[in-house]
Amino acid sequence: MQGPIFANIVIADELNRTGLRTQSALLEAMAEGAVSSDGEVWQLPKPFLIIATQNLIETYGTFPLPNSQLDRFMISMQLGLPTQEEEIEILRRAEQGTRKVKPLLSQGEIIEMQETAANVQLAGSVREYIANLATATRQSEDISVGVSPRGSTVLQRACQAWAAFDGRSFVISEDIQDLASYVWSHRIIVGVNQDTASGRQAIKDLVRSVPVPL
Repeated sequence: MQGPIFANIVIADELNRTGLRTQSALLEAMAEGAVSSDGEVWQLPKPFLIIATQNLIETYGTFPLPNSQLDRFMISMQLGLPTQEEEIEILRRAEQGTRKVKPLLSQGEIIEMQETAANVQLAGSVREYIANLATATRQSEDISVGVSPRGSTVLQRACQAWAAFDGRSFVISEDIQDLASYVWSHRIIVGVNQDTASGRQAIKDLVRSVPVPL
């Protein structure tokens, strides 16, 4: 029987509370877009997207996510607590119970958007800028483990989508500066710890120190 992984959008709440076998199976789905069992392979539907959360307050009963799995997530964000105005809006929306939502995009429209983003172009100097930043993460004295080539590729893809949302057919250096800390912060190790907040600050510092190629 096909489980909940066979969906276009999968929400993995408190992913670090799942066991190691579950994390391993999820890694295969994220890396290969497929599920295998007893020698058979089933392709996952397209588009396929995983949104996950981590519980960073309680440590009892949690399992640290391996670097190979973290590397499969394109973006890492910290939401934090809402402002007072935002919390009032949350209360207003919850007053009558959970609201029903309606689809805004079809499956085909999302795939078309992905194809549009994939056709966004990068100038040679922009690709060089990404490579220079990646090299800087590997040479920095403050970063123990820098960005892998996969991380560079993912940043490029994220910038292509960012440019497409802005109505452009090309990536600019400002796209890289806007997204680098969100795409790379969970892919590096600062000192001896893989702390996303410290990683985000380290990437922001590198962005300020590495010049943009002409």
